[in-house]
Amino acid sequence: MESYQTVVHKISRNIINSNYNDLCATIQSSLEIIGELSNVDRVYIFSFNEDKTKMSNTYEWCSQHTEPAKSDLQDMDVDIFPWWMSQLKKDKVINVYEVSKMSFKQKNEKSILEMQNIKSVLVVPMYAQK
Repeated sequence: MESYQTVVHKISRNIINSNYNDLCATIQSSLEIIGELSNVDRVYIFSFNEDKTKMSNTYEWCSQHTEPAKSDLQDMDVDIFPWWMSQLKKDKVINVYEVSKMSFKQKNEKSILEMQNIKSVLVVPMYAQK
């Protein structure tokens, strides 16, 4: 099995060397690599609109036995994720090992994650320049 460092290096190199027309496919294959290495059910990327008031699932990889949720996760008001957004604004990584143990201040996020039957989640902020 490849190490995380090797995978990060491989994904970074693939994205940097990808031409614009192949970028979507490169991102999608990168999510698959991450999902399989991490042995998770789903890996996705969300993008914010221009004024950062809404977010949408723009890329999603799912394991064989996981139902895609991309179409359900479009144009969501960021206000429904108050704790999450406060962390992301500070450029913090969010790592929740057990959704069931999330605190009261994380109740909105906990409720949304539980509705999707998500048991743990890792959120890593990424930035792209236009």
